Amino acid sequence: MAQIIWPVIPTGYLMLFASNTIGPVIARANWVFFWYYAGSMISYIVLMILAWRYSKRHGEETCVRDLAVSRLFLPRVTIVAPAKNEEACILGAAQSFLAMDYPNLEVLFVDDESTDSTFELLQKTYCLKLDDSPVVSTLPHRRILSVWRSSSDPRLVVVRKLSAGFKGDATNAGLEIASGEYTLVTDTDSLPEKQAVRRMISVVLEDPATVAVGGNIHAVNGCDVARGQLRAIHSPRHYFEVAQVIEYARAFFMSRLGWSFLNMTPIISGPLGLFRTDVLRAVGGYANVLADDLDMTFKIHRHILANNLPNRIRFAPDAKVWTEVPSNYRYVASQRARWHNSLCDVLWRFRSMLFRPQYGRIGFVLLPWLWIYELLAPLVEAIAWISVGLAAIVGCLNWRLAPVVLGGGYALTILLSVLSIRQSERRYPRYTAPDRMRLMLQAALEVFPFRFMYLFWRLRGQVNYFRGDRRWQPIPRVGFEHVEDRKGAD
Repeated sequence: MAQIIWPVIPTGYLMLFASNTIGPVIARANWVFFWYYAGSMISYIVLMILAWRYSKRHGEETCVRDLAVSRLFLPRVTIVAPAKNEEACILGAAQSFLAMDYPNLEVLFVDDESTDSTFELLQKTYCLKLDDSPVVSTLPHRRILSVWRSSSDPRLVVVRKLSAGFKGDATNAGLEIASGEYTLVTDTDSLPEKQAVRRMISVVLEDPATVAVGGNIHAVNGCDVARGQLRAIHSPRHYFEVAQVIEYARAFFMSRLGWSFLNMTPIISGPLGLFRTDVLRAVGGYANVLADDLDMTFKIHRHILANNLPNRIRFAPDAKVWTEVPSNYRYVASQRARWHNSLCDVLWRFRSMLFRPQYGRIGFVLLPWLWIYELLAPLVEAIAWISVGLAAIVGCLNWRLAPVVLGGGYALTILLSVLSIRQSERRYPRYTAPDRMRLMLQAALEVFPFRFMYLFWRLRGQVNYFRGDRRWQPIPRVGFEHVEDRKGAD
């Protein structure tokens, strides 16, 4: 999310037409393009202002929440992490999860029919013993084969199951075993910071009506990791990795916090999401879709609104998780095409919520905005680029005004990215001053060529959706201990 609409959209200002029959028609169409672009930019500017207010309010309440957490009885939290062929990072993930600064914790891995040594590594390292207790299935998932518990650390549980090829199916199997009042859903290629669970639970304790809390995602690429812990934080060096760092900063500190201020959190991302366990079960668990995190977020919105419940979804920007991001063209392209494919799928699945009074601001504001400025954006942008190219070819492009409009839009896009990075680092600093400066300078290169490639990838995702292609393209993992030395292996 939070992809800035490229300023080629207002083509009505870029073209000069002869007085013929088609000229007025094209001119009117270009006014539609202009207002589309204007609406997108205004909404992003408003979201950034609201994100600043949300972050400021969250920061002011942190001391009070920390004091409350230190004195209250803390509810049990189960970390559920599906794993399929994750031998490169499974032990680092286990070490990281078990080292979390939270006293009432259960760590549950779901081995989704791995064919490598994922299970064997856990079994050998943590002395896993078979648990013969019967499992009562209430959620949809493939058959659970066995449950194993660690004799060296009673907090660790491993579930083995047949694979359905989806993270949601594996997560549902984990929910059958989870003993926590709250469930933190994450990935084995992610490293939550030690305080992440405590910070997310503090949001729940502050407002018991909260049933789900999202966290902040950062790229672990370039960082020094040892024994499942971050030793030193550095910005990555590869172009595609840097572009994703900037993209994540814009998504979380411009879009997501802004929507959360309006109580319309659009997504709790898969690498770090805390949920009340009974709510996950009440909505029927996760669906076998590519964007199970987006799907679950709207399931909970629908559950709350359809039943007129006083619950809400919140966001904890100081709860951070570090995750591997793909570092070469092939895997970034595959991931982004899959994301847009899944966006098409989820929005269509929840189309019945559109403009229904029962669903309030979600049905009248958030969902229409996602349809207009996320789902349709690549198609509209591609049409605009084609129209400008044709105008240049036939000689009706306004060469005096075009550089002003395109240059101004380019500068505004960079400015929003820089402000997102600055806001992120000011409130919740991660990088050194030289790394922060490097990221802000590279914001210009994130627009070009990454932004143009992203347009193509999203169009490919739309094509895949209409072709019925829902295949999950796995991304090879290098593992935490070697992330900083990676040379494009992702």
